[in-house]
Amino acid sequence: TLPLAACLLVGAIVSTTDPSAVLTVFRSIAAPRRLARLVEGESVLNDAAAGALFGIFLTIVSVGIANPTWSEAALRFPVALAGGAAVGWLMARVWLWGTGLLGRRDMAIVPASVALPYLAFVAAEQAVGASGVIAVVTAGFTLNLLGPGRLPPGSWVNMKETWGLLAHWA
Repeated sequence: TLPLAACLLVGAIVSTTDPSAVLTVFRSIAAPRRLARLVEGESVLNDAAAGALFGIFLTIVSVGIANPTWSEAALRFPVALAGGAAVGWLMARVWLWGTGLLGRRDMAIVPASVALPYLAFVAAEQAVGASGVIAVVTAGFTLNLLGPGRLPPGSWVNMKETWGLLAHWA
């Protein structure tokens, strides 16, 4: 039999969702765009939570705690979520401030937007010990919420087109 920590680790691995089949069906039946966005957003949050749980259980397994108590896992999860969310929000705000200094230089803004998720992930995981996945998701949500009002319209359109292409390739 496997220790509880190993079972929880495997559970975190297999708990991520894949909405691509559902979204393909939505496109074929011309489902409302809002419904597709809700399913997509829910999947992103599920994947982020599963990533945070994976990090927690991987740490528990690598430390050698075969049968962790609920309090050990329960105390780490909110720290991973809140820490990741705080880092992602802060990184996106700093990014928006920094790109405000660039003006209308799309050739700098768009690549900087590609660097933001990597920087948020590393900052959360290495500097804070929080969930890097949550940091990336929060940075994306923050940028999507605040970006249109803070970036020049042309830069925002170029950045969305670039991210659309990257999402298509992914």
